[in-house]
This record gives sequence, C-alpha cells and structure tokens, in this order.
Amino acid sequence: MCAHAGDAPGPDGSIGATATFNPPSITSSNQLDGLSTTRTFWLILGFISVCIVGYTDYVTGAEISFALFYWVPIALVTWFAGATLGTSLALG
Repeated sequence: MCAHAGDAPGPDGSIGATATFNPPSITSSNQLDGLSTTRTFWLILGFISVCIVGYTDYVTGAEISFALFYWVPIALVTWFAGATLGTSLALG
C-alpha cells in the first residue's frame, strides 16, 4: 500500500479516506408514528379495551376467568395517562 505525503493514519490505523456513519437521531420519543399519545387517547383506548375484555368475559361465562386481562389496559392507562385516570378506569 502506498502512502501519500500528508496522509495521516485514521483512528483505526488505516491510511486514506474513511467514511463515517452517522446514525439518524431520534428527535421525538413518540414511537407510535402519528398516533397522539395524549392522556385522552390513552383513556379512550383503555376504556374500549376494558369494554372488549368485559364483553368477552361476559360471553364466556364462569368457565373461563378473564380477571388478569383487565390489568393490561388499566396498567397502560396508569402508565401513560397517570394514576388518577388509571384508578378511575379500574373502579369505573
């Protein structure tokens, strides 16, 4: 390999032009691509989810318990919308 005058070794010890990779920066913490992550959105989504779980629980009768499935929408609402709205959804 021929080194030209003025070529300094790069950080990895190679001589010559080096390409740098700059990963794209994430400017928003919203990973849902266009969906609003407001408290209202999470409350409505949680209410609809609890209604779906409740209807499924009602249709299946006492043979299958869906008690654990109520925790998923309640936990999501509590996490993203706050403890007050999560408690309201759990008790309402």
